[in-house]
This record gives sequence, structure tokens and C-alpha cells, in this order.
Amino acid sequence: SGTGYGNAYTFTADGLTVSVTAWGLTGSCGTTFQTAAVARTASGLGSCNRGEGASCTGNSPRVDNNSQLEFLLFQFSSPVTLKQIVLDPGGTSFDRDVSYWVGNVAGPLSGIGLSGLAGLGFGSRQDVLNSAGSSALTLSLTGSDVTSLLFGARAALSPSTAEDDRFYIRSLTDDLPVAVPEPGTLIVLGAGLLAMGLGSRQRACSGIRN
Repeated sequence: SGTGYGNAYTFTADGLTVSVTAWGLTGSCGTTFQTAAVARTASGLGSCNRGEGASCTGNSPRVDNNSQLEFLLFQFSSPVTLKQIVLDPGGTSFDRDVSYWVGNVAGPLSGIGLSGLAGLGFGSRQDVLNSAGSSALTLSLTGSDVTSLLFGARAALSPSTAEDDRFYIRSLTDDLPVAVPEPGTLIVLGAGLLAMGLGSRQRACSGIRN
């Protein structure tokens, strides 16, 4: 695991390894990816981007699109078929729109923008719109025979588009349904299943998200 920008949580069970890293669209005035810090909380996994600091507190550890876009990247050691993801706003009512990409990725995200994801091996962007709420939300995922999932708060159509989607990622499953463990754990269960129970600052760049 470790701490700070570029840290990773890695879990192995039944021959499958899952590595989770955090990324923020914080480079080049909010247009390119930089490493962020994975934040593990009682509500799930979140992210601290470079605009928030590597040890962000309060609402900041949530994956969000407030000022900067944030994502968690899940990389599997062998292909999986994704089924569901559970989002948890941490007991506070937030909007929960998401954007995600699946594929078979070769190469780091550092220095590229959203338009460069296809060149790394990701498929097309998937958007799912959801209402605001304070309870956990289960979403279906589209992704068969893939080794990578990049999942984040909804990517706005332009930097000026107002967004305020925030959540932790509580669990991620493939097509083998099992019970989610008690909060405070983060484990791999069976082939292809990862179960997790575990405000951004403005920058001096023109045209960035505020």
C-alpha cells in the first residue's frame, strides 16, 4: 500500500491480483493525468489529488469532480467480467453521476488527457447519471474479458460545466455474486471479485474547473 501520490493497494486471492491506484486530471491546468493518493476510509476507497494534498481530510477523500476530476484505476492480473460497483457517499447526500472506461491497458496514465485513453487500450467512455442521495448505490457495469477499469465522478463536457458528484467506492464485483464483508475490510473474494468496506482547491490556471 504505502502513502502519498502514486501509492497503490494490491490484493491477491485465488490467483487473481488487483491493484488500485488513484489519478487526478490535475496536470497542465486540469487537462492531463497526474498520480494522486488512494485514500482508504470506513466508507470505501477514495482519492486525494494534487490540488487537495496527499493527506486530504473532511469531504476531500471522496472521488469527486469538484474543481478537478478524480479517478480510481483497477488493474487485474488476468481478464475479468465486471458486473457491479457500489458507491457510498459516506452518509452525506451528494450527487453520484459517474464516468468510466474499461479495457486492456498498456502504459501509465501520466501526462495524457481523456482523449488519450483510447491509445492506451481503453474502450469508449461510459456515463451513468444518478440522483443525489446519502445511501449506498449499486450500479451495473459493462466490461467483459478486461484487465482494467478507470472509474470516476462524471467527466464534464467542458471545464466550465458545473459538477459536484462525490462518493467512495465500496465494492466491485464480477459475475459471481457474494456477500459484501463488514465495513472496515478490503479483500479479494473468489476469481475476479474485489469487495471493499473500508472539496478541492482552486488553482491559478485559466479555463480550469471551479
